[in-house]
Amino acid sequence: MRVFSKREFILATASSIAGLICSTPSVTASALLDGHNPVNSDPAAPSFEVFYRLSQLVTLRDDLDVAYSKDVFAAFQGEPWVEKHISTSYAMITALLEGQTEKTISPIFAEEFFEFGERWFVSHLLTTYYLGVYYHDERPNRRVTYDKALMFELLADYRPVPGFSDGAPGDWVKTPPIDPR
Repeated sequence: MRVFSKREFILATASSIAGLICSTPSVTASALLDGHNPVNSDPAAPSFEVFYRLSQLVTLRDDLDVAYSKDVFAAFQGEPWVEKHISTSYAMITALLEGQTEKTISPIFAEEFFEFGERWFVSHLLTTYYLGVYYHDERPNRRVTYDKALMFELLADYRPVPGFSDGAPGDWVKTPPIDPR
């Protein structure tokens, strides 16, 4: 049996998440793709606004929680090459979207769109947003959020966030309803 490194696991997880995202209706959110792209005036120190817009484009969420994004941004600070990866990924994605009549975000998930570093960074960003946990080989793992992790958004129609009830206070003492299936 082959043992996978953390990096390989994260890349595989991000690819799976990308597949889920591309199969959801939010991919066609034209408001997101036509939205305002802030200017990255200092590529050596990209602003939170640039990071937030990159996060919106990568996660395909125009309503991405700002507080959660600030926590993710803080988790990424000090990571090797983070400024370069934010700036180059942002520049490549916004260049892809400029001047297109039929806007689509799916090419960013294609192997040939990014170089290895940017592809790794985008998958790293997606993994963090969806799982709510920051992983990096050279830094300790860190929970950024629990209940705001985007993976729970995908499951919202089927179950509440584990550990959080969608019932009224005291519902836990009642006999659960029987499913007539």
